[in-house]
Amino acid sequence: MAAALRAAGVPGVSVLESALDQDGLGGASFVCLRPRALARAAPGGDLEVVEGPRGLPRRLPGDPIAAARELLRRLRPAGARRPPGPFPFAGGALVALSYDLGRRLERLPGGPPVEPGLPDLWVAVHDGALAFDHRGGCARWVGAPGPARHEALAALRAAPWSPAPETPGPAAARPSLDPAAYRRAVRTARAWIRRGDLFEVNLSRRWEGPPVDPDRCLRALRAVAPAPFMADLELAPGVRLLSASPERFLSLDARGVAASWPIKGTRPRGATPAEDRALLADLLASDKERAELAMIVDLVRNDLGRVARPGSVRVVDPRRVQSWPQVHHTVAVVEARLDRGRDWADLVSAAFPPGSVTGAPKVRAMEVIDALEPVRRGPYCGAFGWVGWDGALDLAVAIRIVVATPTRTLVHAGGAVLLGSDPAAEEREGRVKARAGLRALAAAARGG
Repeated sequence: MAAALRAAGVPGVSVLESALDQDGLGGASFVCLRPRALARAAPGGDLEVVEGPRGLPRRLPGDPIAAARELLRRLRPAGARRPPGPFPFAGGALVALSYDLGRRLERLPGGPPVEPGLPDLWVAVHDGALAFDHRGGCARWVGAPGPARHEALAALRAAPWSPAPETPGPAAARPSLDPAAYRRAVRTARAWIRRGDLFEVNLSRRWEGPPVDPDRCLRALRAVAPAPFMADLELAPGVRLLSASPERFLSLDARGVAASWPIKGTRPRGATPAEDRALLADLLASDKERAELAMIVDLVRNDLGRVARPGSVRVVDPRRVQSWPQVHHTVAVVEARLDRGRDWADLVSAAFPPGSVTGAPKVRAMEVIDALEPVRRGPYCGAFGWVGWDGALDLAVAIRIVVATPTRTLVHAGGAVLLGSDPAAEEREGRVKARAGLRALAAAARGG
């Protein structure tokens, strides 16, 4: 349906989709169009805002997250509220935060060269959305009425929500670090850990392929790796963020209760039920994987504690299993209640970038990432999702993503390195995590 809206020339079409309802993380999808305002912060720059189809750009100086908060406060309609029912979002903003926005929050100098065309922060303000309740099997407009509502409902009648699958296949893309170079980076990281610089660091690499049809790529990604946090967001003209993320970064409800669901620990799915059970048992028995998750839980507790009411941070679940079509993961759940006077922007600023994709301690891990990864991460390992008019939010970690541009297609993947990490095993794990994006890239490159 989103592709049909774009083909009809409708501006600002964005999708947040739940293609897999599991562990309470999915269940609703949202299609937004004709944003009331669109804002982007170029790397290192201020937030630049354009309101309406003919508005002139203006800059909001300073911290882009704080600027986004002020933008939402100013544009909030009188009487805006979350409606009753299954939909948590009924207008506000869709957002995407680049990993590199964290350089400003943590004051990191230097790093790999800037990637042109990939903003640090993207914000699209919408008065409402076409919402799909996949559990109840219904769809309706939520939020304020207006021209976007009529277009969205007309598109729904013409092209109901029924994503078509693609047949994925092997991919051909060039990695930023070949297998030998990635193994060397793991060994270097282990040496710094042994020296006492840090406890854990998440290392990644990027595969670069030819430009593809983003709509075909998204259909293929949905077919091979359906996930609760899927997205199709146009970050800049011709630049699309396509996601199949399983990981919730942050949620915040209207009562001020925040939660984070960090993932650490991965095994591929088995080819047979017996092999699958053996791989899951190996994951649960791994002291290394348990230690990875425990370290990040401590980091998340500290991040939330910076803006939480004293004594309210608690680990709801220290380790649970999530099994997705491509991999098994272990995940923890940490909750807190925001302190008085704190809001969604304070929460994001305190916790960004996600600890599960940096390491511990966070700032030193980010410095090691800069030293060992030859390219900037851009949207990868950042976050995306929505912020409601009521201050609630839901953000996913931007993993299992494809960034489609007019000249190339980018796929990232990585994993945590500890003192006991095996370089060959880490290299294999990265390829497993990249498989979905690379297969989607290949399917789209073949023309579906």
